[in-house]
Amino acid sequence: MIKVAVCDNDAEEVTRIKNLVMDYEDIRVFTYIDPLKLFREIKNGSRFQIYLLDIVMPGMDGLELAEYIREHDSTAFVIFMTSHSNHALQAFKVRAFHFLVKPIDTQELIDDIRRAREFISQRDQTLFTMKTSEGIVAVPYYKIVYCYVENRCIICIDNEGRSTKSSTLRVPFSQIMAPLLDDGSFIQTHISFVVNLDYAISLKGHNFMMKDSSLVPISQKHYKEVKERYMAYVFGGE
Repeated sequence: MIKVAVCDNDAEEVTRIKNLVMDYEDIRVFTYIDPLKLFREIKNGSRFQIYLLDIVMPGMDGLELAEYIREHDSTAFVIFMTSHSNHALQAFKVRAFHFLVKPIDTQELIDDIRRAREFISQRDQTLFTMKTSEGIVAVPYYKIVYCYVENRCIICIDNEGRSTKSSTLRVPFSQIMAPLLDDGSFIQTHISFVVNLDYAISLKGHNFMMKDSSLVPISQKHYKEVKERYMAYVFGGE
């Protein structure tokens, strides 16, 4: 079941959006006319795969709310709904999926939800498999924060802080990482490290600061490409 949060201080607009979105059988819609209520629920651990947010709201605007969401969830789809198109550049900074200008075109909204559902379905089914001492372990791509090689074993860190250790490698690290690197979210930062850009907060010198506060090294050889890819990812998508 896909959870969708709709937040707009206009109660009639919230109801209209809910009625459009809830037509999908696999979607459950949660509505909010107070952005601070949604903020508190997220702070207390609630998570949604899709957020439909107005931007101009009392108490906390949609951009501030999206920034907080991004601090805790790199994979959620954020769709802004606003009467003010001048916020578009700020929307890119929180990697918004789309920016809808009011009055919202019904078909455009439906198309956005359909595309997000397709991405979520594909993302959840794409698995990275590792041979471990306990057998084959499959980790969804979107959950991987970074992978690195240590003592001829791959260590995979996921978004819940868990680490999975592979059996001793019999082929090069780059060969095993190839499927991840074919996905636009991943990049090799070092001969021994591959990072999911969804979880990178910032560049600090020759390191990525990750959402779990860890630092991932960026070698001199990879630095130029990594910086360019990261800037494009943050401000323009893949």
